Amino acid sequence: MKFLIRFFCLALLFGCVQIASAQVAGPKIVRVDIKYVGPESVSEQYIRANIHVKPGDTYIPDSTEQDVHALYGTGQFYNIRISIDETNDGVALTYIVQPRPRISEIKIEGNKKLSDSKLRKKVTVKAGDPLDEQKLFTDAQEMKTLYEKYGYADTTVKYAVNVDDATGRGTVTFEITETPKVKIKEVDFVGANAFSQKKLRGEIKTRRHWMFSWITQHGYFKADQFDDDKDALTEFYRSKGYLDFEIKDVKFVHPTPNEMVIRFYIYEGRQYKVGSVKFVGNKIFNEAQIVQGIKDVHNFQNSRDKMGPHGLFMDVGDIFTPEGLDKDTKAVEDFYGSRGYIDVAESGLQVNKIPNVDAGTMDLEFQIDEGQQYRVEKIEIRGNTRTKDKVIRRELAISPGEVFDMVRVQLSKDRLDNLQYFSKVDARPEPTDPPITGRDNLVVNVEEQNTGKVTLGAGFSTVDALVGYLEVEQGNFDLFNPPYFTGGGEKIRLLMQLGTKRQDYELTFIEPWFLDRKLAFSVDLYRHQLDYESPNSIYNEDLTGMTLGLTRALPPPTFLTKLLGNGDLSAGAHVTIEDVGITLNSPFHGSYYGATGTPPVPGFIKANTPKAILEQRGDHLYERVGATIAYDTRNNTRLPNHGQRTELDGEISYGDTTFYKLEAKTAWFFPGFFRGHVVEVDARTGVADAISGGNVPFYDRFFLGGPYDMRGFKYRNVAPRQPGFIGVDEPIGGDTYWVGSVEYSIPILEKDNGVSLRVAGFYDAGSVAAQPFSYSGPFDDDWGLGIRLNIPHLGPLRLDYGFPIHHDSNNSASGQFQFSVGWTHGF
Repeated sequence: MKFLIRFFCLALLFGCVQIASAQVAGPKIVRVDIKYVGPESVSEQYIRANIHVKPGDTYIPDSTEQDVHALYGTGQFYNIRISIDETNDGVALTYIVQPRPRISEIKIEGNKKLSDSKLRKKVTVKAGDPLDEQKLFTDAQEMKTLYEKYGYADTTVKYAVNVDDATGRGTVTFEITETPKVKIKEVDFVGANAFSQKKLRGEIKTRRHWMFSWITQHGYFKADQFDDDKDALTEFYRSKGYLDFEIKDVKFVHPTPNEMVIRFYIYEGRQYKVGSVKFVGNKIFNEAQIVQGIKDVHNFQNSRDKMGPHGLFMDVGDIFTPEGLDKDTKAVEDFYGSRGYIDVAESGLQVNKIPNVDAGTMDLEFQIDEGQQYRVEKIEIRGNTRTKDKVIRRELAISPGEVFDMVRVQLSKDRLDNLQYFSKVDARPEPTDPPITGRDNLVVNVEEQNTGKVTLGAGFSTVDALVGYLEVEQGNFDLFNPPYFTGGGEKIRLLMQLGTKRQDYELTFIEPWFLDRKLAFSVDLYRHQLDYESPNSIYNEDLTGMTLGLTRALPPPTFLTKLLGNGDLSAGAHVTIEDVGITLNSPFHGSYYGATGTPPVPGFIKANTPKAILEQRGDHLYERVGATIAYDTRNNTRLPNHGQRTELDGEISYGDTTFYKLEAKTAWFFPGFFRGHVVEVDARTGVADAISGGNVPFYDRFFLGGPYDMRGFKYRNVAPRQPGFIGVDEPIGGDTYWVGSVEYSIPILEKDNGVSLRVAGFYDAGSVAAQPFSYSGPFDDDWGLGIRLNIPHLGPLRLDYGFPIHHDSNNSASGQFQFSVGWTHGF
């Protein structure tokens, strides 16, 4: 009986499974049709290629839903439906599709302030594309943003689509309603007490309209810039310790339809200062050791930041700022990292900020989990497909077996970055395999980049006139690695420069690690043909020679860093063999016997060229030995506003005459009265004196005048002169000179990686004396105005106009225009 019951239950269960299976399987698909709504602009083959359901398949609703999603994903259809018809043999499916219209034309209407070409750059849809209204909306918004950028804040941009249902094609028209520019009449900060209105206006880019707004493009309301300015204002206050700062409201007042007054309603809160500093959790180092260690790292890094009693940049009593906290955290991490406790920087340091609202202080508690000390097991170099391993390894400031000093690891990374051989440099610890307690590998990953450069261009200055040049450089050269000659870390440069007043040919080779030491060895081969050295075009000068040089970076002595601050000290020596050729131009000459007059009468014809020049006609071979020492503390080389560069040069020349030259040069930079203003103060002096063989040749004496020193005078026109027999007074240079200059520059337009414009005022004074060590004679001076223009891919340009104040009888009081290259006036 039990057997019959079990058999019946199993049969019943089997039947249910069969029924369920039949229900899941569904009917078969006997036919798949395509039906169009509108023009058949999308082929049936294309549609069938994007669906997976086929006749003979079992009908499953999920499959057709996937096909619908796939067809929508092509971007070709407005609407897709599926019709299901039952037949005796199964079901027939019909895909009912409505293709998107194709765009046949794109129009822009209503624009007068901005050109069609400028606006079309913002249009991503093109004629022939299927209609996509999301893209059209985005393009319209991009056009509106462009108008806002140019100061037309309320301009509206809409799109309209006109579709021909019969052809399935449509025209898109962007309809623009332009509005006048809204000039900003005033920007006020209501509730500001800690800072002046002028100071706050200087922190944002939304500024009132002024006479140069047509150049700077400031003074007009731009919505996207205004949003950035609100963030900038908040960041400024918090960088000054006002952590509770808040912009409560902003109101726009329109005195006239085309003018706007912007009022920020702000809550400053109180300024927070650091109340106390504590180190907790430290067991290996006590507080005194941590403080001294931070100072040691500070000195090793040549940091210019002042430090407090705890060795921190933001210490007790200082204004609390998020930036200061980041620097202090980094200082503690660097100390531990310099001792090989590399886990502190990863996860072993937390800073608790404990505010005291009543006292207006923020207490800092550095919680330290010191972990264990690590040493370098080995150093692996990866990614250098072209550069030799030794070129990378010699820049590393750390070696296997040493304490894993992360400060020296960062220094190594910076050195490799400065080589400019790699687009990316990464240096980090990596566990050994198998793991070794207290040991990690240092892995240096690099990505090679192109280090060769070919430059073809042209230039112009008031000294050189028009010049065209070709320059070929390879910054990662290898003399002994043919046929590519790359990867050895050497540098080579070939320059050919042809102009209306000069010709230059130069070949320079530099080995930065001569004899495997940090000693740069250089070889320069050159030929210069200069037709502009004589103000009266009496002579031309040709220089042909070779220079061998050695340069080394030195650690600056303590007294120098205390006197001038932390900087870079370098010293160099050179040996030069040079041939100087002096040729006279027509009709200048020495004395000779000839015939003059009408009819010609034989007789003695006197020289019409100064004696100092006549004595040096022809070629003169010299051996020159010189040395240079320089100290540089500038915060950057392009446009510094802090620091100085001072250089001392000495050279002895052996040839027809043996003589020496000594020069001292210095340039100092300071911030001006307002943000972005720069003060530059330069001073130079030099002495030349003969040791034997007569006087110093005129071409090795000193001259002033021109764009590089005395800008109110013609090039080389400030110098002692010697008359010719026909009354031509030619400058022949002097054995002593001094020159000083003060310049104040103001930014007018500054854009990152874009065009920048500055204006400058300057004063120059200087003198050239005939005798060595003669500083008591009269001097010339000038004042003037200048423009500093930086154009991407063209470089910084200097245009100055100087007016003489005091001048000798050989120079006029009329001004001089000077054109040259570079932001700064100093050497």
